[in-house]
This record gives sequence, C-alpha cells and structure tokens, in this order.
Amino acid sequence: MRSSFPFLVTSRTQKEERAVSKVMKYSWEEIYEAAVLETDFSRLPERIKAAQAAIDSRMKQMQGDHDGTPAERAAIQGALTGIRILKREAP
Repeated sequence: MRSSFPFLVTSRTQKEERAVSKVMKYSWEEIYEAAVLETDFSRLPERIKAAQAAIDSRMKQMQGDHDGTPAERAAIQGALTGIRILKREAP
C-alpha cells in the first residue's frame, strides 16, 4: 500500500516483488539446478534422485505448515516437469 505522501513508499510494487523473488533461492532449488546442469551422465541419476527428494521434502513441509508462496509452488511445478524430462532423457 502506498502512503498518501508521494515520496514515501510503504510497500513494494509487484515488479519489485518479482525481482526480489528471482534473487532468492528456495531450499530445494540449488539441488535441482545441480541435476539440470550435470554433464556427467553417470552422476545424473544420483542428482535427479537428490532433487526429487529435496522437492518432496519441501512439499511435505508446505502441506504440514501451510507454508510457501504461490511463486514457490509454481517453481516446484516447473521443477517437477524438469525432473520428468531429465528422467526420460537420462541414459
């Protein structure tokens, strides 16, 4: 919400919120990125398994605590799609 004083902003705009959320990392995201960026095909199944476990753990936490943001939920759905693709393309 903006203040009645034009020079005083009391909250972030949606654009600012999106910029901040892109910088922040979710607890599972680094492990997922390691799987996506893995170039050693012998290590890929291990990376996929770790990413899936990290995402599953976070999803359970979110269900129990009713935690998480819509942005994180969308990011998880995208990551799960990415994992399905990696599994199909892994040797």
